[in-house]
Amino acid sequence: MNPSFRSVIHITCGDYKTGHCCLAKLNHALTETPQTLTEALKWPFCVGETQKLVLAALADRIREEKLGKPTFDGDVCEFVKQAPSLGIKNLDGPAIRPKAEDAIAELETLRTKGK
Repeated sequence: MNPSFRSVIHITCGDYKTGHCCLAKLNHALTETPQTLTEALKWPFCVGETQKLVLAALADRIREEKLGKPTFDGDVCEFVKQAPSLGIKNLDGPAIRPKAEDAIAELETLRTKGK
């Protein structure tokens, strides 16, 4: 499952100087599926507070979709240990990136909405 360009940007956004993530932008992205959120954890900017938010959203999605009872409590190493039993796949593979065409289309949509 490919994360959308918008989701990747929202999940990985942050203030590079302070490390604070943009909570308002994360709001939309955190409604993604457990597999998409797992892919987001692989991105290099998904660290610190952003990683905690993604892990919390991931636990919520897993509970909502009745995939199991996650007990990783925001610990990415514990999540990796539990992921197979929760139905999460492709942990060993690299992050799935959005297709360039999709990213360009989303950027164009965002650009035209701002006018």
